[in-house]
Amino acid sequence: MCIYVSDTLYIVCCTDIDDCGLRYVLAVGHDTYLMKTLSPAQRLHFQKTGFSFSNIIWGFHSESEEVGNVL
Repeated sequence: MCIYVSDTLYIVCCTDIDDCGLRYVLAVGHDTYLMKTLSPAQRLHFQKTGFSFSNIIWGFHSESEEVGNVL
């Protein structure tokens, strides 16, 4: 399975990504998409709230090496 996150960020390709790694990669992709598509006022509010700490924890709990290399 290949997960295309962003044209500028990275592509995670592996056959056995675990649930934690998938949650992290999808959260990063969602964050990247929103930063590119929101209006400037909405983007500013989104930047103030920041990337959720729980999403970062999902990445650290992942046992997939591909996700570990991105962190």
